[in-house]
Amino acid sequence: MSVRPKAHTTGPKPPFWRDRAKRALIFQALLIVAVAVFLLIIIGNTQANLSARGITTGFGFLTN
Repeated sequence: MSVRPKAHTTGPKPPFWRDRAKRALIFQALLIVAVAVFLLIIIGNTQANLSARGITTGFGFLTN
């Protein structure tokens, strides 16, 4: 009499924060968003400070 092997059953799917690949994608997306927000704040602050002091930017000095 042979014993039939039991079918390998998997339990419920683990939550996404336990999946290493999904967690890595989420952290990378958050990092990209944080860097983009940081750059927008820095650029906006620089533009506001330059306009408050009447400093113009550009390459117009090359035509003098």
